Amino acid sequence: RYVTGYEVSNAYVDCRYVRTEKGLRYRLKSPAKHVSAHILLPKGREAAAARVNGCPLSFTRAEVGDSSYVDFDAVPSSGALDVEVLFAAK
Repeated sequence: RYVTGYEVSNAYVDCRYVRTEKGLRYRLKSPAKHVSAHILLPKGREAAAARVNGCPLSFTRAEVGDSSYVDFDAVPSSGALDVEVLFAAK
C-alpha cells in the first residue's frame, strides 16, 4: 500500500496493489478527475489485457531500458479506480 498527499489542497493518492499468477490488481483512491497510468510489469511478463472497474480498456506497451510497462488513461468513478492487468500466457 502506498499513500501520499497534501493536506492544504486535499490532493492525495491511496494505492493498494496485489500480484497474482494471473496478473496485477490495483485499487486507487484519489480526488483526481483523470489518471495517466504507467504500470511496471514484472520481469519476463507481458500484458494480454487490462480492465478498469471491470470494463476492458485500451492500453499501450512501453519499454524503458530493460523494463516493460502498461500505459493507459482512465477517469475515476466516485474517487476510485479498480485496475486489473492480466498477464499473457508464458
